[in-house]
Amino acid sequence: MVHWMIALLLLVWPLWAQVGTCPAKQVVNTLLVDVRSDGETVKDLGASDFLLNGKGVTAEPLAVTAEAPMDLLILIEPHNRGDKLEGAVPLLMTSLDAEDRIAVWHYGTGVDKKTAWESDFAKVRDALLEAGRGVQLQTVRPLNAVVEALRAFPEVRDEKRKRVILLIGDEQDWSTPVRWEAVVANLKKQQVTLSVLADGPRDRVMGKFLPKINVGPGNVGEPRVGEAQGRFGAQNLARVAAESGGDALATNGIWSLEEIVGRLKERYLVAYCAEKGKAKSAPAVALSPAALAKHPAAQVKLYSTGRGK
Repeated sequence: MVHWMIALLLLVWPLWAQVGTCPAKQVVNTLLVDVRSDGETVKDLGASDFLLNGKGVTAEPLAVTAEAPMDLLILIEPHNRGDKLEGAVPLLMTSLDAEDRIAVWHYGTGVDKKTAWESDFAKVRDALLEAGRGVQLQTVRPLNAVVEALRAFPEVRDEKRKRVILLIGDEQDWSTPVRWEAVVANLKKQQVTLSVLADGPRDRVMGKFLPKINVGPGNVGEPRVGEAQGRFGAQNLARVAAESGGDALATNGIWSLEEIVGRLKERYLVAYCAEKGKAKSAPAVALSPAALAKHPAAQVKLYSTGRGK
């Protein structure tokens, strides 16, 4: 009986608990990788199926898993969505894992923090459904909401968790005094992926032009006087999502929410060793010859990276 229980524990023990440490003067870095063949996710890949190539980087990963838990902050614009959310939210709840942490904020011109980081998914469900019954009459600022959401993630990153912002609502921002390029830079710096579930265009009252402002590209949300001035029109968050390694989908009935979260959960979290101070950029990632023999049409896409100190 004791031997049977030990075997079961070894079978279900999280992969990250079995990861070794890096040699002296090396640190553990992480990256997110998507592997697809003919549009479908290639599953059941392991560390020996990947090859890394970069300065100061080991060729084979320490560990690879698609089962790393998520820190998922959902930004949702309150307005009436009919029965879309009523059908989508229960499907989302079934796709979450016990170790996932979810926060729900409503956004308009600012943000309303409906929940803290939660593993109580009943609170998450209620906050999402409340947004589906709301009315948002103001011009929305989704880019500002993303900037605020970034501050919710701990500065010290847990390499064993995926960090994601999911924005549900209008993907066009007309009034946030921040360049989208600066937001992308900060998403990458904090190793957070943005995905967007766009509601699509709706009638809104917006001016043709916005006043000139000073924006320092390295200071998100904190303009510095004396920097080049820029006139801001519509800034599309679908582009921000793509640059950060996320997805952008239009709402499509009750399936969209589950689909976009499912894509995030299917990505592989790859841990590898890198020499301190030398691995300043993410390595190139490819499948090994053995993996390509099994999946000849497979394509590898690299997403956000996390660097050790």
